[in-house]
Amino acid sequence: MFYFSFNLIFLKKFCHWLKTDRSFIASLYNISTDQRATSRAARFCLSFVPLDKAIQFHKVCAFLSALGGILHTWAHYNHYAQVPATYDAVYGATVWVSGVIIIVAMQLLYSTSFEAVRRGKFELFWYTHHLFVIFFLALLFHGHKSWNPNYWKWFLVPGSLYLIERVTREVKASKPVGLISVTHMNNKSAKVFCLELEKTGPIRSHQEGQYVFLNCPIITKFQWHPFTISSPPEQKTLTLHIRNMVRTYKVFMFLEEGGMRRKKDECKEIIDRIALYQI
Repeated sequence: MFYFSFNLIFLKKFCHWLKTDRSFIASLYNISTDQRATSRAARFCLSFVPLDKAIQFHKVCAFLSALGGILHTWAHYNHYAQVPATYDAVYGATVWVSGVIIIVAMQLLYSTSFEAVRRGKFELFWYTHHLFVIFFLALLFHGHKSWNPNYWKWFLVPGSLYLIERVTREVKASKPVGLISVTHMNNKSAKVFCLELEKTGPIRSHQEGQYVFLNCPIITKFQWHPFTISSPPEQKTLTLHIRNMVRTYKVFMFLEEGGMRRKKDECKEIIDRIALYQI
């Protein structure tokens, strides 16, 4: 069976500490494209949030975070050189431990985010980017007596929303959607395969231009990639046309050479090994 959940678009960060709710933003985006009266209010709110430029906005926030981190570290080292006893009395030794963890996490996050790394070593970029969890936790304990007196106030609401979002994703991703067919369309210039799926569960309805995030465990259980829905909303099934590229090559070869050329009972076992999840 194929499992996945449906979503549209998300905003990575509002600022360096703010993780946002993708399902919430997707809902706002969907409402804004509707013809109801509420769409006007939604479009007005979204005019202040660059949903269509989430990656660019994320990079700007990352730059500001790096700049702030450098200035913060430089200022405290200079202050420590003048009054070292104050740090031992007020902050203690843990402030240095949490500070080093934050700096190391930022170093790994930033150094693996360049385009050459993302395209050539995507797994390295993907897994190191999940150090944001350690980064945010270290920020919570970076302060007086191992607790940041102000950061938690900013983190409480977006952090709770993000936690709810993660739980919601897992619940949606657990709903099964059947695979109807796999069609291979190859020529000299390109290789494309089309997945036809049951229009039920999390994808029982969709709008033009939306996409889903897919995961295939035969490659990895932890990576999700977006693919545009190619079928119209009124069609009874949902289709995805996927081009054979670096990240989809293993799936392409698996379906072409094994998955769709086995006997019926063997084919069912292979399909059950593949899963699609929303990120």
